[in-house]
Amino acid sequence: MRWDNKRLYAIVDTSYVIPSELLAVTQELCEGGVDVLQFRDKMLSDKDRCNFCLKIKEITATFDIPFIVNDRFDIALAVDADGVHLGQDDVPITVARRILHDMGRNMIIGASTHSMQQALDADALDIDYLASGPLFPTPTKPDYIPVGVPVASEVFRTVKHPVFGIGGVNMDTINEVVSAGINRVVIVSALLCAPDRKKIICDIKNILK
Repeated sequence: MRWDNKRLYAIVDTSYVIPSELLAVTQELCEGGVDVLQFRDKMLSDKDRCNFCLKIKEITATFDIPFIVNDRFDIALAVDADGVHLGQDDVPITVARRILHDMGRNMIIGASTHSMQQALDADALDIDYLASGPLFPTPTKPDYIPVGVPVASEVFRTVKHPVFGIGGVNMDTINEVVSAGINRVVIVSALLCAPDRKKIICDIKNILK
């Protein structure tokens, strides 16, 4: 997959979107032009999570947008997602890649990193991209201490894999992020809570060009 044209990575998160609105929000984000879409959920049953993933994947496939499942490698396999995003405490990347190899399958694997060392460690593995952050304090991850834009910028310049800046990115902070040389971002609450999601997608993508 080409990542040079993947700049805006959206996450549909059940912490911000009630289940009855998940599909409508997904449709709106895809119509608005996000480049990658992830589903993140910590509340639903596995059955409901699988069912929503299957429906979300139908929508993203219509727009040729990669669909990523957060944390749950097993769910990603079950619904044949385009990829999985793994955190520091999730299934190890080496294990996930080995399982995929043994199954004769391929899948996008993204990694969360919260320091330069974690980024370097992830960069040495068989991943497709990594996320560096939080860049700023964020309600999505209130317990995480921000790594700051300078560290993420150094990660962006140093590692060989595509890097997305994540955490607290919104219209008030995006110019600082881009000025530091980071032109790929993950956005959660600023998109999901926006009164006009399509407008903010357009505005952010124009800044990221």
